Amino acid sequence: MLGYALTHLECNITNVPGIENYEQSTWIQFVNPPLNNAVGKINNNELVPTEFPVVLRALPTPPSITAQTAAPVSQTLKIDFASALPSDLADWNYSLSYEYNNSAQDSMTTVITLNSQNTLLTGDEDQSILFTPLAQFVSVYNDIFKDFEAFLRKVNASSKPTDTNVLNAQIALDAFEKIVGAFATAYDQWANPSDTDLLFGSGSITQVTYTFDIVLADGKDGNARIDVLKEKILPLGQTLPPPLIQIKPTVYKRVDAPDKPADALVSYNYELITSPNSEPATYLSYKDALAIPDRTIALDELNVFNLQNGLAEIQVLRNEYLLPENTIKTNAEFQFGTPQVKFANSAIPSLDYPSFDLGTLEAAPPTLDAYLNTFFDSLFKDVSGISVLVKMTGVFSYNLLPEISDFPDTNIPIALLPPIEVTPKPGQPLPVVEPFTNAVTDWIKSTKPVINSSSKLSFKLEIFAGSSNQSLQMPLLSIGRLFIDAEKLKFD
Repeated sequence: MLGYALTHLECNITNVPGIENYEQSTWIQFVNPPLNNAVGKINNNELVPTEFPVVLRALPTPPSITAQTAAPVSQTLKIDFASALPSDLADWNYSLSYEYNNSAQDSMTTVITLNSQNTLLTGDEDQSILFTPLAQFVSVYNDIFKDFEAFLRKVNASSKPTDTNVLNAQIALDAFEKIVGAFATAYDQWANPSDTDLLFGSGSITQVTYTFDIVLADGKDGNARIDVLKEKILPLGQTLPPPLIQIKPTVYKRVDAPDKPADALVSYNYELITSPNSEPATYLSYKDALAIPDRTIALDELNVFNLQNGLAEIQVLRNEYLLPENTIKTNAEFQFGTPQVKFANSAIPSLDYPSFDLGTLEAAPPTLDAYLNTFFDSLFKDVSGISVLVKMTGVFSYNLLPEISDFPDTNIPIALLPPIEVTPKPGQPLPVVEPFTNAVTDWIKSTKPVINSSSKLSFKLEIFAGSSNQSLQMPLLSIGRLFIDAEKLKFD
């Protein structure tokens, strides 16, 4: 803190004869100054210290990004999915971890891109575009060539349109044109990737960018305070949860800061994790926070159908925030920045759940159609206008010896729904549910299996990004066993 003290006293001040406007005096120096005052203003009878900005002229070093994750909420928040709703299954968390040796004059500019359009098909997935048309060409070319020799070679100027050789040659030519055209289309898509070749580029999702600055400040009582400033989301109208900034999460618990500046989106203090009965709470100090290089930036509870991947980039800016609440802007000549640092590829969530009990839902009447519609209504409740591919397989299972607890179930495949493109709309049933449940119901009625306490209908559900003109990738969401007790259902 800057201050001043009374060190000398001027006395015996007299005019000097013959010298105009000049005085002579004697100075007394105090060994122990009687006054010692801090520089600042008085507010409510308390001295408010004056803060002087100190510019750091050294160039900052780039940060090091250490991890990028796209994990189900169940992994990070430990949600009990025994009582979860289907809508909870669609949530995922994005996080980026980095290391940086902090200086007091530094801030971290962060740009998180969701639905990043640079996630192209690569490697083996890229080659799959060509595999199907090439395989079809190789499989049928010899037969088509034989037809060319048998029929096309015999067609001449005297041939009539109704001749057998002409008709058969036309069929062979049509088949050849079809397989060559399919390969040409696939090759063009492979050699000249466009937005339609993107992993998530069906045109039904929008790229979203979330920009903000992270500033470490000296908060109340010397506590470390992280401020999130200059928030900007594009396109306008898009809403996202506020970013969560973690510092040693196994040691410190993030809490809202009581002294949040007016221009901050959110501000956090970091409380030491101790026993619940410890008083008072201990917080991470500003000085100690400067010495901790590790940080984690997270966005929680993102909907996997609306926001299908995440990619963050960070950049250190030096000397931009030198005064509280950024009241005076630093001259651009003294602002320094590092290059932007990011991973090469986006983090793509793959939400994989072992099972979900349809019987926990309320459905009326108690038919399979009603239960599945209730499930999908909840799963897609926040989704509108996004195209996805739904794939399901159905199995009827029962136990031959239910009195033996570890005796394995007998599983009978009964229905298959190939990947079908759907566009969920709030309040409307998925068009794939009714034909699928009709197939299951027809099997039950025609086969008349024994239905008892061990009988279950189980479904494997996979939901993919994109549309029907794209190659299938890893599913965005999969449930290994979506099941219900057969005794709960009516098949009339």
